[in-house]
Amino acid sequence: QFELSMDGDNWIVDGVDAPGSEEQFNQTNLRALISQASNIRIVEPLGKTELSDYGLDNPSAIVAFTQNNDLSGEKAFEIQIGAKGDDNNYIVISSESDYYVKISGTFLDKFVNGSRGDFIGPVPTPTSVFQ
Repeated sequence: QFELSMDGDNWIVDGVDAPGSEEQFNQTNLRALISQASNIRIVEPLGKTELSDYGLDNPSAIVAFTQNNDLSGEKAFEIQIGAKGDDNNYIVISSESDYYVKISGTFLDKFVNGSRGDFIGPVPTPTSVFQ
């Protein structure tokens, strides 16, 4: 788990990329994930009734967002990602909706299987080349 925030056009993670930090944040990997997330589409609506096989009693992942807007203020919401079916789709519900839906695993696998190491790694050691 880690929290991201925007600073201008760049995403930042507290304590990462700070002077003296031994870690650096990979902007490219995060931007790719956000781009992929912006293309998520519902495969199938499932209705408003939660079934036990949806796997949401112990979600595969929870993605929480807080959006800050100068006009409307701060708004928090989350997406719970449940079980992945044989059809390669996950069951998902958003705190903004009463409906359970199927979303393609192609779009959600990185959220479920991703790790901190996909976005944060050690600062490379500088090397000198003498000629």
